[in-house]
Amino acid sequence: MLVAWKLVTFEGTLKLSNKFAIAVQFVSKHNDYSWNLMNIYGPCTHDGKREFIDWLKSVDFNQEEDCILVGDFNLYRQPENRNRPGADHADMFLFNNTISYLGLAEIPLQGKKYT
Repeated sequence: MLVAWKLVTFEGTLKLSNKFAIAVQFVSKHNDYSWNLMNIYGPCTHDGKREFIDWLKSVDFNQEEDCILVGDFNLYRQPENRNRPGADHADMFLFNNTISYLGLAEIPLQGKKYT
């Protein structure tokens, strides 16, 4: 995983680094606004996915801080999100349940341009 930024725009402080994620707190050099970015890479194996979900549910997200999670979760929310036929409905339920449990909102990016 790589997290990179322009030093003239943001100051970044590493908050977390483990086998699932790198989290950085950014502070704008223009207005001192602060927010957190968590870059995630979830495992591909059945047991690894369960371990990842347990870890993700245990992360203490401060409700007072803005945070965005990005990355490759190796889980999907709907069968249409897969790049090949077949879907593990138990994995989908687990992932959707975790997103609800954490109170996260998804921003769909597939097939769209963002800058």
